[in-house]
Amino acid sequence: MKNLFGNIFGSKTEKQPEPLSDETLEKIISEIKAETSVPCMRLVLKDGTPSLTASKLGGLPYIPHDGALPLDAQNNQLKLLAQINCANLSGLQGFPERGLLQFFIATNRLFGLSTASPTEQTGFALRYYETIDETVTEDEVKAKTAEPDDSVKIRTPLVNEPLSIEFEADTDYISAGDFRFEKLLIKKAEALCPNCGVKSLFDLTEEQQQKLAAEFQGKGSKIFGFPHFAQDDPRGIADKGLEGFDTLLLQHDSDGENIDWGDGGTGCFFIEKTALSVCSFSKVLYNWDCY
Repeated sequence: MKNLFGNIFGSKTEKQPEPLSDETLEKIISEIKAETSVPCMRLVLKDGTPSLTASKLGGLPYIPHDGALPLDAQNNQLKLLAQINCANLSGLQGFPERGLLQFFIATNRLFGLSTASPTEQTGFALRYYETIDETVTEDEVKAKTAEPDDSVKIRTPLVNEPLSIEFEADTDYISAGDFRFEKLLIKKAEALCPNCGVKSLFDLTEEQQQKLAAEFQGKGSKIFGFPHFAQDDPRGIADKGLEGFDTLLLQHDSDGENIDWGDGGTGCFFIEKTALSVCSFSKVLYNWDCY
């Protein structure tokens, strides 16, 4: 009878989880930052007139003599979002040491995003040229660029272009929006406070959740490091099969002046580390979201 009543009404002696202290949370934050710290390059936008082969935001892309601008599914030319001269990032291990890496997106309402097929390069495209032909001229590239159709509304996250891109070496650590963050948090909480019963972010107080969001924002424009999301990390959706895109190839963040993804959002490109190691850019995950 005693066990029956205990099952129905709950045992008075059942031990309740103890709250996670702010001191323990600080230890968790410190350990997560230390364990996930990786090199990255921050993008710094500068006014000026970047050359055809320079690192830049928007503007005119380099196209070899026998090349053409990539097209979307409706055969419209894609627009250059960013061009990276890899020689500018010679100190970033794992990134191509030379050549040009280009990111193109469509100029439709969703900037070429397809949530159903985010890795199919129909609304976006990457181009990598290992060698640069310095005899290519701007006039030659302009001749390959179609005149805008006044009847079609051009939509782009680029507010101000072209801009030169400079790079600053930095370190980054996992962001709270990264699909791997919560699992890491739980592991740390169980190790440092096994009686706290932390099984998700929602087992923390609202103030503690806000502190984690502030400490692990992931914001900023960068190459490598960890992403920022206004919504959810698409790599965490179980049936999408996107968890293998483990490397942030490029993140462009809204800055309120030069680039704006919808309502202050962020645009990201991810690649598998093994594909990047052989400079294969045919399989890339493109995502942007906003608030």
